[in-house]
Amino acid sequence: MTGEPAGVITELTAQRDRREWANFRKLLLGQSVSQLGIQTTAVVLPLVAVLQLGASALQVGLITSAEFIAYAVLGLVAGVFVDRWRRRRVMLATDAGRALTIAVVPLLWALGLLRIWHLFVAALLVGFQSLFFDTAQQAYVPVVISREKLVQGNSQLQASTSVTQLAGPGVGGLLVQAFGGALALLANSATYLVSFVSVLWMHAPAETHTAPPPSAGPRRETIRGQIADGLRYVRSDRVLFSLLLYTGQLNFLLTAQQALLVIFLVRDVTAPPSLIGFLMASTGVGAILGAASSRRLAERFGSARTWVIGAVLGPVLGLLVPFAHLNVTLLFFVVGMAAMGATITIVKVTGQSYRMAAVPPNLLGRVVATTRTLTWGPVPLGSVLGGLLGQVLGVRMGLLVIAVLLVTCPLWLLMTPVLGVRNLEEAT
Repeated sequence: MTGEPAGVITELTAQRDRREWANFRKLLLGQSVSQLGIQTTAVVLPLVAVLQLGASALQVGLITSAEFIAYAVLGLVAGVFVDRWRRRRVMLATDAGRALTIAVVPLLWALGLLRIWHLFVAALLVGFQSLFFDTAQQAYVPVVISREKLVQGNSQLQASTSVTQLAGPGVGGLLVQAFGGALALLANSATYLVSFVSVLWMHAPAETHTAPPPSAGPRRETIRGQIADGLRYVRSDRVLFSLLLYTGQLNFLLTAQQALLVIFLVRDVTAPPSLIGFLMASTGVGAILGAASSRRLAERFGSARTWVIGAVLGPVLGLLVPFAHLNVTLLFFVVGMAAMGATITIVKVTGQSYRMAAVPPNLLGRVVATTRTLTWGPVPLGSVLGGLLGQVLGVRMGLLVIAVLLVTCPLWLLMTPVLGVRNLEEAT
């Protein structure tokens, strides 16, 4: 008799797990396809600007920066509304909006009306919609899968992102080579529609932990009060705050670097568009290795030590990137960018898993938005800095300056408790 209830419980648990993973796989599919579009656009938009509109280094930097302006303008507010709204609905609305926004660019090109400022506006609108999508998606993951599955789930999400980082630039380069940059953006628009269908296809779990609107509570429940709650929580958690400092500087400098990479490969290395796509995919190779190894590293060394390994690895090897030419030294570019991809993935997996497990559900949207605002808000200035460095010093020398500054990012670790513990949870 005692075995029957245990068997029933085991079967119910197995059914729950199957439902969770079925929904998670649909979420994973949607993110993977939309991320493929994002990575394709990261190559195609600058190539459209450079090859079809003759853009300068500064103009390419401004287009790159446009996507991140949203984090500075609406980042904190986005977290408040994501905590109030149904997160799945936010993801559906922004997928549809991004598909429409990107589709307008090839239409303008076909009509002979495409200008540089159109690319800036498209990047700006996609950035605002991506802010809400990404915030909602991260806050929705703990609704879809249980807490004990978060590391595994986040590793899969980062692995899919890594694969798209690998495939997207190569696909983008080939599409530009075959059809031209503007028409290549049609593929990007289609990826957002696929993501929309995948999220719609989910048997969505109930979202019962959203924050109340301002009218449902005392004065603390104003938008300003709810934003302050998110800021206060991040500042009080030593792990989140240390992650924020490192990630903020890293994102700022990586965006400065990103603003110069395509123009560096086109004008300094003189690589053809098809090769540029595959070279840019080096980041994805490293990201896949980082996603594949992050779980094993965390189990062997602990999450805190894994984060330190990842934080130091990329910037040091990234010093090789500016010394690449159209010969055997192209390996410098591949190795340096692959190492940066591994760094980004390892830091993301460890940080996001800690955040999703540690932060109360009704605060998670605001904490995600607060972190993203403070780490991505200054990023538009990073793109402008990259463009200015390329304009004043030359693209190759500008990349070298950025690479040296990236090496200083891990110095933030000396000011945090992370170095003295095995796991991030021990540093709180």
